[in-house]
Amino acid sequence: MRFLRRAAIVIGITFVAYLVADWSVGAYFAYRDREAPPNPAGIPGYKGEPYAVPEFGLEAQQSAPLYTIPGTRLLWPREYHGQFFNIDRLPPTDSYYRRTVNPPVTKEPPVVVLFLGGSTVYGPDTPDGLTMASQLSTIRNEQDKSHSYVVLNAGVAALDSTLERERLAYELDHGLKPAYVVVLDGGLDLVGGVYLASPGRPVVSGRTYMGELFYKYFPINIYRHLRAWAANRAAQLKLKNAPKSVSDPLRQQKLLAETARIYEENQRAMAKLAADAGARFLTVLEPNRYGTQYTHGATDLDFVARETDGHMPGLSGILPAGLRALGAAQAKLRTEGIETLDLSAVFKDKTGNIFTTSTAHLNAEGSRVVAERIAQVILRQIPVSQQ
Repeated sequence: MRFLRRAAIVIGITFVAYLVADWSVGAYFAYRDREAPPNPAGIPGYKGEPYAVPEFGLEAQQSAPLYTIPGTRLLWPREYHGQFFNIDRLPPTDSYYRRTVNPPVTKEPPVVVLFLGGSTVYGPDTPDGLTMASQLSTIRNEQDKSHSYVVLNAGVAALDSTLERERLAYELDHGLKPAYVVVLDGGLDLVGGVYLASPGRPVVSGRTYMGELFYKYFPINIYRHLRAWAANRAAQLKLKNAPKSVSDPLRQQKLLAETARIYEENQRAMAKLAADAGARFLTVLEPNRYGTQYTHGATDLDFVARETDGHMPGLSGILPAGLRALGAAQAKLRTEGIETLDLSAVFKDKTGNIFTTSTAHLNAEGSRVVAERIAQVILRQIPVSQQ
């Protein structure tokens, strides 16, 4: 008994010491970020963007955590309210969405557009009013004077087409009745299915009930900051290695074929879900740094290439063929009457900086171009055969 009592005292003292240390680390980094917030202005894709100020970078970090949707393996952001980023819980589903700056509804009922995708749709590199969803809403409301459009930004970092299919089913099951469902994806299917050699298995998915409680409430500031520091350090020193499957051409070919098949099946399943709900469906293959050979060189292309090679070595060699395979899958879907739009090479002739912090993240100008192309398809201004 004496031994157990002493052991309990030692464990208790150790745990309290850990709590104090972890709280101190969290307090230090919170203070540091407030006093010297991350400044995005040095990234080429942000140059000339008036919102690229330290306060924007801080809010991007603060609003980033994701939480599990109860009863699912899906993730969504937490409620957050700031100057540049706002995440709202909205009826009828009580889901969390990145705020879309929709014009006031003047014609009832509004035409609801559900915009699904990963971080590219969420828009971590643009403020609320300049995300793809907000710019799509502005364009549609200006173009169509007979209706009021409300766009819901259901973009969540790390969603691939499998999780997007599940999120669409969740939204419909919980009472949402969109007139349009727009899905923009592709890159994360290739990352998970080909680069990480796990077709159909999402890169990131929700946690168990106990795991969610641990994530929310257990003090892990030390772990989080050490992990982030180690990852950035390894990238800077080029210490990361590509997965073994990257150097196996035969396995890469099989992984790509299976990934494209799953992507195609997910798009087909989402089209059916939308049709059964009375909604029009459009699937968009996302713009990507490696979607084409560019006519003009630009510093954003070089920056993204360095970041990609540092954090995910070998990925840049996979993406071009991968995007072509997903484009071929879209072509097959078009023969079935499913509306598609391949924007993987939409910035081929760009002359300025568009890409920001990853292969598919865009600044406000890039988001505008994507929103305009989607709006044109919704208006049926672009024949399917010319998309």
